[in-house]
Amino acid sequence: MDRIAYHPIRVSPHASLFLPLSQQELKVYQTECLNTLRVFASSDGKPGQSDQQPDSHINNTDDTLLAGHLPSHVEPDVGSPVGYTTPSPLSIPLSSCPAPHHADDSQPSQRPVTNKRSYQSIGAENDDSTDAPPNMPHFPKRTRHLAHPDSQSSISDTVAQHYNMRPNLTKGARTESPIFGLRKFNNWVKSVTIGKFASIESPFMSPLLSRNTHRQQQHHSNSHSKYSGTKILELGCGKGGDLAKWQNAGVRELYGFDIAAVSIEQAQSRYQENCSQRFYAKFVALDCFSLPIDSVLSPEELREPFHAVSLQFCMHYAFESEAKARTMMENVSKYLVSGGVMIGTIPDPDLLIQRWERCSRESNAEKPSFGNSVYEIRFPYPLTPQRRELDQVYGNRYSFYLEDAVEDVPEYLVLWEPFVRLAQEFGLKLVYKKGFHELFQTEKANPSYKSLLFKMKVINSEGNLMISSDQWDATGIYSAFAFIKM
Repeated sequence: MDRIAYHPIRVSPHASLFLPLSQQELKVYQTECLNTLRVFASSDGKPGQSDQQPDSHINNTDDTLLAGHLPSHVEPDVGSPVGYTTPSPLSIPLSSCPAPHHADDSQPSQRPVTNKRSYQSIGAENDDSTDAPPNMPHFPKRTRHLAHPDSQSSISDTVAQHYNMRPNLTKGARTESPIFGLRKFNNWVKSVTIGKFASIESPFMSPLLSRNTHRQQQHHSNSHSKYSGTKILELGCGKGGDLAKWQNAGVRELYGFDIAAVSIEQAQSRYQENCSQRFYAKFVALDCFSLPIDSVLSPEELREPFHAVSLQFCMHYAFESEAKARTMMENVSKYLVSGGVMIGTIPDPDLLIQRWERCSRESNAEKPSFGNSVYEIRFPYPLTPQRRELDQVYGNRYSFYLEDAVEDVPEYLVLWEPFVRLAQEFGLKLVYKKGFHELFQTEKANPSYKSLLFKMKVINSEGNLMISSDQWDATGIYSAFAFIKM
C-alpha cells in the first residue's frame, strides 16, 4: 500500500489535524488537545509515564463486585414493561399527570411546511454552554433524504455526512428551535443517568475511586494528583454537548469519539472555550463501531482503564450488523475497569415494534409509519402478525425524521434481549432500564434531579413542564440503560 507523510494542519492554538498515512486511515484523523496542565508525572519525574504496569488492574475486581453480585446498596432497576405511559403535557403540573395523547398511528403525520433553520441532533447540545466561537463554520441547509432508507449498503458514510453538515449554532439560536423543550428534557435525562451511575458521588463510582486513591497513596505523596476524578470514554460524543455534564460529574480525563470529523472539531473548540482548565480531553474522528479504539489511542493512554463508557443517542447505528455490534462492545468492555459502567440512550425497541405492528395492522401503506408534527418513524415494509421480519437480530432498518434535527437518517432496531445477551458475553450485567417517561416520573422525586428540572428549564417557576404534546410524545420513544462490568 502506498503511503505518504503526515501533514499536520493547525486549526487552533491548541489543536492540529493529522491526515492519515493510508487510504483506510483517511477516516481516522484525530484532533488532540495538548493541555500541559494535565500531563501527569511518574515518581521519577518523567511526564506522561505511570508507575503502574500496563493492564495491571483492568480486570481487578473489587470485593463488593465478585461473582456477579452488585454492591449491597445497589439494586437492579429495569423499569416497567413496554407500554408505560405518562402525561402528554402542555404545561402540566408535576403533581398532576393525566393520560398522554398519542397521534393516530394509522394516519401519516403532517409536518410543518415552514422553512425553519436546521439544528443539531437530538440531545446533543448542552443548552447551558456558552455561545459557539464566531469562527466556527455554518453549513447550508441540506436536502432531505440523504440516502434511501431501504438501501442495503453501509450507512456509516450517510451518518457521517449527516452530522458533518449540522450547523454549530449559538445558544441564542438554539432557543428558537421548534424542539427546544425536547432538547432540554433529553439533556435532563442524560444529566440524571450520568449523576446516578458515572459521577464521583454515585454508588458505582465511589468504590472505584476509593480503590484508585488507595493505590495512589501507596505510590505518591500527593493525594490529589492523577487519581482524583473519573476517566470517561464517550462513544458518539458529537459536538461535545455533554462536556458540562461530565465536568459537573467530576471527570478527570475524557476521550471522545465520533464518526463525524466536523463534529469532533466543534467538540474540540467547545472544550477549549469552556473546559480546558478543568479536565483533560482528547477527541478523535473514528467509526468506533467498525474500528478498535486502540488503533488510535496509545498504550499509555489506555494504561489506566475507564470508569464509565457513555453512548448517547448513537448505539442503534452499531446494530446494522453483528460485526459492528461486537466491535462496539469490544471497545466498551476491553478497557473498562471491573465495576465500571456503560450508560446510554436508545430508541426503545419494544415500543417501536409495538407501534410498527399497530400501524401495519391499521394502515394499508406499503411503508407503514407513525409520528406527529415533530417526528416520524417509517418502516420499509409492514410487520406480519408472526413477526417473521424480526427473526434476524441485526439489520432491522427504519428511517427516522426529527424536526430541525435528524433528516430521514437510517437507523436500526436494538432488539433488547439479544443485546442483553451480547453484553453478557462481554462481562456486562444490566442494572437499569427505563423509558424516558417512566424515568421522569421516578427521578423527579429525587430533590437533586428535581432542582435540575428548574435549572435546565424543563419546568417553569410554577412547576409546569415546558414541552408541547408532540415533543413529549417524541421523548417517549427512548429508553435509558446502565450495565456494570462484573
